Amino acid sequence: MLERKTCRGAESAAQRTGFRVGCSLKTCLRSAADPARRVPAGAHFVHEGAQAAPCYWLESGWAVLFKTLQDGRDQIIDIHLAGDLVQPLAADGLTASGGLQALTPCVVSAIHASRWERLRAGCKPVRDACDVQAAAVSARRGERMLRLGRGSAAMRLAYLLLELHLRLGAGAAAPPRAFHLPMTQRQIGDAAGLCSVHVSRVFSQFNRDGVMTTRDHTDVELRDIGRLCAHAGVEIAALRRAIILPQ
Repeated sequence: MLERKTCRGAESAAQRTGFRVGCSLKTCLRSAADPARRVPAGAHFVHEGAQAAPCYWLESGWAVLFKTLQDGRDQIIDIHLAGDLVQPLAADGLTASGGLQALTPCVVSAIHASRWERLRAGCKPVRDACDVQAAAVSARRGERMLRLGRGSAAMRLAYLLLELHLRLGAGAAAPPRAFHLPMTQRQIGDAAGLCSVHVSRVFSQFNRDGVMTTRDHTDVELRDIGRLCAHAGVEIAALRRAIILPQ
């Protein structure tokens, strides 16, 4: 999630781009974004290969960035949470490299190219947030890719649970051990490169071993963080430094 900062850039840059020195991050984003729109759960609001804005501010809710094979199978590339600035464009600067789908009801604001360029030039909190968030996104995708290529099913799912545990607790004194996971087992499998049957099997084993408990498949409680870390092959403090934005 994005931290709250104030602009401290050069006053001349702010004057050129129309932003007031001292403006907050949210004020800068609001001034440049289209009116917020509500996206229902399950709806696609960006389509792979279609023209798209360079940035979507996810004001509330959960969404996924995904790609689709010609046979219709999906791979979830990333999970986005409230506060994220999602930048989906391919190298051509015009079309989306993947689709964006709401997992929960979302509030989304698009920021189109000319306004995005002006925003990046004139608002230091936005530049800082983009730079730090890009590093966090790269780090978490790298961790996930490592386990997709080299890890067992248990390692992949343990890592995914720990990543969400840390990200949902960003800015809090302690990350939540219990949280609502608004994903079907098929969607969890699409994120972890597994079929839904395999997801169910691993979660059932985690439940039997006392590592976690689940209710209705979507309410999760992590009961043994140490054992989850062992399954995932991570050290929790190092993972936090790599994927969580500084507060």
